[in-house]
Amino acid sequence: MHGWDGTARYWDLVAPALAERYHLVAVTLRGRGKSGVDPTGRGRFDDHVSDLDEVTRQLGFERFVFVGASLGGMLGLPYTARYPNRVERLVLADIGAQLGGDRPSSYYAGMLNAPEEFRSRDEIERWLRQWSLYVKLPRQGMAIVLREHFQKGRDGRWTWRFAGRLRELQRTRSRDELFPSQWHTLSRIRCPVLIVRGGRSESLLPEIAERTRAGLRDALLVEIPDCSHFPFLERPRELTTILRGFLP
Repeated sequence: MHGWDGTARYWDLVAPALAERYHLVAVTLRGRGKSGVDPTGRGRFDDHVSDLDEVTRQLGFERFVFVGASLGGMLGLPYTARYPNRVERLVLADIGAQLGGDRPSSYYAGMLNAPEEFRSRDEIERWLRQWSLYVKLPRQGMAIVLREHFQKGRDGRWTWRFAGRLRELQRTRSRDELFPSQWHTLSRIRCPVLIVRGGRSESLLPEIAERTRAGLRDALLVEIPDCSHFPFLERPRELTTILRGFLP
């Protein structure tokens, strides 16, 4: 499960290395990528959790490992607490029971004032790389971001595919409503949990990571040095190695 403004294709650099041993399913949340728009227009956290319940039921999954990044990981916490017999293990990729700290990350705030269009892919990349999430993304990771988020119009200009709707939610809904803290769920999670933190992350601060680990019954905290919020795009080999060591 991807994060706030990602898609299922954000796992493209990790999934192939795991596919020989595991059956993998990547889900795109409502309002992102090729999923339909949110019919409520509210972007409610609990609606996403309900969507996950419906997807797993439709696919007939009775027991599985839940791997979630950012918002996807936060959704995994109440889902695992609610359905303990389904989730065998839980992975939180650069997220804990709370997003960031008391203030939003520089990127979260910066996205509210993002340009509506760009003249070229190079201009898009220059704009993205001013934020810590993207500054060190390798070519393959940046290619995924550009492909998933932008489209070229007939006039030659590039526009966002779906981020405009997400920005509107950020403007009209509080951060606590879109990303409600999940401290209350930790004591109800019984399965092993792996927390992977990027050493440069603004979205999982060290104190939040440690507090999340301490609040869980069986949790391991691993840090990838010099990595931002997107280990699956920035350091996919290291993340894959860590996952292989944790998955059953």
